[in-house]
Amino acid sequence: MSATSWPPAAPSGLVTEIAGRRTTTDPALQGLGITSMEAELLTTGWSVVRTADRDVLRCYALRP
Repeated sequence: MSATSWPPAAPSGLVTEIAGRRTTTDPALQGLGITSMEAELLTTGWSVVRTADRDVLRCYALRP
């Protein structure tokens, strides 16, 4: 595997906030999280994708 190949050969994990789930009026916090389109881009190209939602967070298990 070269240093620039993607996705990596080993399974990967990622945790991110989901846009729109946080209940706050603080503008600095309202922009956190990924959109459904960004989540689609994140998971494209992986042979197996598993997700688990935890309140405002989503956990991704990604396998090449």
